[in-house]
Amino acid sequence: MNYLKGGRIALGSACLMFAVTVSCIPPGDDPPINPSILFSTGSQFLSDISTVALKGSIEIESARGRESGNFSAIINGKDSLFFLVEGPFKADLFTLVTTGDSAFAKSRDMESWRLMKSSELLELPEYGIENLTPSDLGVYIFPQFYLERSGDTGRRMKLISKSDNTVFKVTAAGDQKSFILEREGSPIKASYKKALKITGGQYPSEISVFDKYGTWRVSVIIEKVRLSPKISPKIWRTTQ
Repeated sequence: MNYLKGGRIALGSACLMFAVTVSCIPPGDDPPINPSILFSTGSQFLSDISTVALKGSIEIESARGRESGNFSAIINGKDSLFFLVEGPFKADLFTLVTTGDSAFAKSRDMESWRLMKSSELLELPEYGIENLTPSDLGVYIFPQFYLERSGDTGRRMKLISKSDNTVFKVTAAGDQKSFILEREGSPIKASYKKALKITGGQYPSEISVFDKYGTWRVSVIIEKVRLSPKISPKIWRTTQ
């Protein structure tokens, strides 16, 4: 992929209240990651959890340039997601809120919130991103919360959505240090590596979401995971 080089943007933190920090990223080589374990015994820590908070770094690459900083996400049930990217002095660069079948998106180039269906394609020309649906964003960032195993064939494994039975397939890398996740019929894929242990399981901490045409890539590193956090109701408020 040949991306044009652009400026870097330092991002701030979301206005959220969290519970106990459960992990951080240690230095060293990438450990093996086994999707068969990840989506079975490795997901036990989520068995009685309905809300998860994530924080970490993010980098967006496309022909329009490169920007990097931090992100915050709140997953509240299978159909509610809050995803925030902030700029310097806590200026919002991108915010996405999904509730049920509806999604609200706002970026730095939008004067007001855009209302859309959560299954509708989200186009962000200022970042060069296209063909990504709001409902898929949470799945790609933290797939264990949304997906469960359905069947295996050699190095390939099938997963289904716990909410609507949408089919995803997993292809493990030969070195056992990464795997690819893709929804059937979608041009979007995601790669995962560096599994980190957490009480009751493990999760991939480095995720890269991209389109198969090589036109854009969003890479995140999950640095903090919090289970059952306290959430300010303000994050779900949107105005048209």
